[in-house]
Amino acid sequence: MSLTSKRLAFFLAAALLCAPAARALIIYGTGPADVNNALNTTAPANGAPWANVVQFGVNNASGVYLGNGFILTANHVTVVDSGIVINGVSYDRDPSFAPLQISEAPDSVDLKLVKIIGLPPLPVVQSLPLNFSTSSDLNANCTLIGWGVGKGAIIANQGWYWGDDSTHAERWGTNHTLSSAVAATYSGYSYEALETPFSRSCQITLGDSGSGLFQKLGTVWKLSGLTTTVLRYLDGAAQYDGVPTDPLDPTTFGDQPDAANFVRIAKYAHLLRYENWANLKLGSATADATADADKDSSSNLLEYAFHTNPNSASASSLPQLGLEPGFVTLTYTKLLSATDLSYVVEQSPDASTGSWTPATVTGETVATSGLTATIKAKVAVTTEPKKFLRLSVTRLP
Repeated sequence: MSLTSKRLAFFLAAALLCAPAARALIIYGTGPADVNNALNTTAPANGAPWANVVQFGVNNASGVYLGNGFILTANHVTVVDSGIVINGVSYDRDPSFAPLQISEAPDSVDLKLVKIIGLPPLPVVQSLPLNFSTSSDLNANCTLIGWGVGKGAIIANQGWYWGDDSTHAERWGTNHTLSSAVAATYSGYSYEALETPFSRSCQITLGDSGSGLFQKLGTVWKLSGLTTTVLRYLDGAAQYDGVPTDPLDPTTFGDQPDAANFVRIAKYAHLLRYENWANLKLGSATADATADADKDSSSNLLEYAFHTNPNSASASSLPQLGLEPGFVTLTYTKLLSATDLSYVVEQSPDASTGSWTPATVTGETVATSGLTATIKAKVAVTTEPKKFLRLSVTRLP
């Protein structure tokens, strides 16, 4: 049998789409007299993506559904295997995709990607754009949506205790981001964050970890922040006048109000979707995915898919053909954090005819490093006189 092993075709599908714990409760209302936990438990009239907000287990935590089976939540959320509820339907975690911390040195980000299985079409739940802006997420209105507990007893002139587990519900509130990003540091995490004040209107707490801070930028709702932690709070309560000045006397309070931190999606979104990567690496979110900025025969989309620099020519990351007893192999790098890519190994008996079909592959993860994995695809040798392999990388909506 003669196997051709020196010709490797990279395929970019023609149909490229251009579309796009810490204790962390949403308290709502305009004053201390508002204790009705049934308020704000239906979708907000402003159109914020209510159906995209995920509940992890009963009385546990929250997440945000991004599309293509992927959910973003806080890395400190640990119970993510079952009871994952999206728009009223429960799903299980995909065991073939290990929960992945989304981080990039030197930061350690409280952010995690989870994948679900058994996902039918979700006509109400749309793929959610991420915020790749560097300025419009600051000093701007926002809507917070999460599965935290409601209000408990009033603390006179100070705020509210957190409600008990019976008050868990999906609810929303409005707030605004501060005029500058902050450096969040706690429990081994260090990352760039958006921050919101309490201001007696909307705050996060127990059960909202992993929920979303959404902003309407132009005409589009985007995920701008991922809920992680509450700052300067009295344990089990939300205080708009801050923590006690005397730890032994919880009735005395200082002048530093509660605040909430959210992973700033604008900082890390390039690890999740092509348009955010293109905005950072190529200066435009609409950069042509088929172009080859550094002329190294890898298109921009493949540079993203292989986690390489599109502005520095290199062939070292290209897939490699190989032979093993009974198999022809194709080894390539996969960006595990990409929520908008499909990697498919295809085969053909004749590269010139275009008769490419998905190959029956035995996959093997050779190594992992951060957000990438080295995948060896093994295709059995049969009776064909020749066999050509190629990697099809397709951009998903």
